[in-house]
Amino acid sequence: MQKISIIIPVYNTGEYLRKCIDSIVAQTYQDIEIIIVDDGSAKLTAEICDELATNDARIRVFHKKNEGVSIARNLGLKKATGDYIGFVDSDDWIDKNMYEVLTSKMLETNADIVFCDARTVWDNGKKEEDTFDEIPSILLNKEELSPGTLCLMAGSACRGLYKSSTVKNVFFPEGLKFSEDRYFNLQAMANAERIYYIKRAFYNRYMRVGSCVNSYHPNGLSTIKKAYSLIEPFIEKTWGKSYLPPYYIQKANLYLAMLYGVFMSDKTLWGKYCDIKSIASNNDVKTLLERVAIKDIRFKLIMHQRYVLLFLLLLAHNVINNIKR
Repeated sequence: MQKISIIIPVYNTGEYLRKCIDSIVAQTYQDIEIIIVDDGSAKLTAEICDELATNDARIRVFHKKNEGVSIARNLGLKKATGDYIGFVDSDDWIDKNMYEVLTSKMLETNADIVFCDARTVWDNGKKEEDTFDEIPSILLNKEELSPGTLCLMAGSACRGLYKSSTVKNVFFPEGLKFSEDRYFNLQAMANAERIYYIKRAFYNRYMRVGSCVNSYHPNGLSTIKKAYSLIEPFIEKTWGKSYLPPYYIQKANLYLAMLYGVFMSDKTLWGKYCDIKSIASNNDVKTLLERVAIKDIRFKLIMHQRYVLLFLLLLAHNVINNIKR
């Protein structure tokens, strides 16, 4: 039986961690080791980590100073002894048969990586399926990955199960608040010969207030620039220039998400307007939008420097979304 090492980076998620670990301990596939990397959490969370380890011999805890999720995951990779590797974030949880199904597909198809779908769960209980609309469940050789499919699959590492040999020399880039999973997956997929995608949601992503995804990132522009300074050269070197256009669009949408993220800050409306204008007038953003030529009213407002109209449009969208939630 193949052993799975499941790596969970933890930083001050407190009681959320219990639900996460309970969902892993209860897996129908039992040959697992659970590697909790406490990334310098406060006392409450650190104590919960140790308490959980006393309840199940498969749980190993490593305490370290706070250095970010990438370094925590990289430490987990170094400590892993399993044949397969999986990742779960400490405020999320997984369906009880996730790893049984993914392992079965790994063995059945002789894949090096198996990806599945996820579902986003909001604070109010609303659920949203996160799937790859363009493709069905499918086994692909590395050469069969189209630019669009590569871009789709190279997302969250938590949706994947990886052969340890496939990620032996793969790492998460340090110092990034987001897109670190994307670079990790691109490296892993470059090493893989066969990749299987199963169109079923097993991973539950909790969209809580204060989570990294659901937060304001004041240094977002520099983070995006740093992330894609790694991603784009790697894609061009590994797959060629023809694989880059989907990433230009993805990068443009990250800039757009940053604009919406401004409304999660505690600044005044004037402060938020100034931030939106600063982002929208950035030369990197404008250069990228000229390249992708997306027909979107928000992008057109940026290109024509209609910052007040852009702000009002984004504000209205934010108000409507808050009402729906």
